[in-house]
Amino acid sequence: MFEALEKAREESNTRIFEREDNPRCPHCGKTYDIVGSEAYELYEEGVHEIECGACEQEFTVSVHAIFFYSTDDADEYA
Repeated sequence: MFEALEKAREESNTRIFEREDNPRCPHCGKTYDIVGSEAYELYEEGVHEIECGACEQEFTVSVHAIFFYSTDDADEYA
């Protein structure tokens, strides 16, 4: 099953980057600098259109957010 997916990707000559810490351009493979580009909308879940700062081509970024919260026991104050 995975061999077929890899073969399809090779034949289509496209790059697919999934579950990355930062967006990567599917055209040139460069990591997109969210803060440097001031593209803070990429911290919001959803689909966003952006332009690569390296090759200047447009691409779509799908943002999926997962939040985890932890707290310590509160100290008792008398």
